[in-house]
Amino acid sequence: MLLHSFVRIAGVAVVFFAVPALVIAATESIISSIRPTGSVAVFGVAIAAILVAGTLRILGPIAYAAFLDRAVAAEYVDGHHRSLGEVMRTLPWRTLVAADLGVTLIVGVGLGFFVIPGFVLYGLLGLIGPVVVQERRGLSSSFRRTVGLARRAPALVTLLVVIPFAFDELLHALIAEALHSYGLGVEVLVEWVVAIVVGGTLGLLEVALATELMARSPLEAAVPGRLGPT
Repeated sequence: MLLHSFVRIAGVAVVFFAVPALVIAATESIISSIRPTGSVAVFGVAIAAILVAGTLRILGPIAYAAFLDRAVAAEYVDGHHRSLGEVMRTLPWRTLVAADLGVTLIVGVGLGFFVIPGFVLYGLLGLIGPVVVQERRGLSSSFRRTVGLARRAPALVTLLVVIPFAFDELLHALIAEALHSYGLGVEVLVEWVVAIVVGGTLGLLEVALATELMARSPLEAAVPGRLGPT
């Protein structure tokens, strides 16, 4: 799937990861260089840019996996090409953003407590993006369904979700530390490549695993036209 839709994945990774990183880094540099007597308007524009970039970054791994489910995995399986506009219009953005915020908060708190709890929590909740897209449930129902699916296959979740997520987190930390002195352009470029290869692979693994687990434990009222078991 990654090779089949590489251009689409790379393009969307720019919006989800590279552009926000570039905007935030650039505007933080501008803010730090503004003197106390500097232009209030410039300062306001910089703050607004950070808020916009931060909003894009909120649509992180959960919404990214949901996009990959609809724009890449579904096309790979059923052969029906969907335009980016169609994909964007049909995704349940309100639920996805709320789910992303919830997972980011819960996992972030878990990572703050000796790291391991954060990885465990991501294993329980990381499949929620494909669950929301495929089953069109509400937020609380999607969380319960995701936890139930993850608990049915802890070994698969550990291998295909938790370990890649831990590797992704470690890689981003190493990039931030190692490339800080090389300049903004190099750091953003590397972040983009990592988002395509590592983030795209992680997202597609989550889509494939969530699809398989949902097929093993179908709902009574299944949503037609979704992916079958792998």
